[in-house]
Amino acid sequence: MTKIVVYRPEACSPPRGRNSVLKIDDYPWRVSFNPGDNSVPDEDAERLAEHPDFKRYEAHGGLTIKDAPEESSPSDSSTAPENLSQLNTDEAEGLIGKTDNVGLLQKWLAAETRKTTRADLERRINALTEA
Repeated sequence: MTKIVVYRPEACSPPRGRNSVLKIDDYPWRVSFNPGDNSVPDEDAERLAEHPDFKRYEAHGGLTIKDAPEESSPSDSSTAPENLSQLNTDEAEGLIGKTDNVGLLQKWLAAETRKTTRADLERRINALTEA
């Protein structure tokens, strides 16, 4: 089974550059996280949660551990919401992470006003277009 480690560099204290990679070089292993969703094995997620710095990152929203989504991608724009304004930021983040349709993501980005959700959309678009 896998977990998703969400790294948000702009939410760290102090904020990091939008594309900065978080490297943890100690206790008990070395790991790097790219901005956005990072898929990791359950045992690595457990080790990360035990890391002395994790609580500080988590408190600011820089790192979050969540279960991997099981739902399918809302790739058909006829079944997806028109925009994300009716969702809170956590719900929007979850939907963005499941969406593989770049056109739909760009449509949401054009209508989005929240800074965090715009950053999530930009990261997801970049991840899909660079892959």
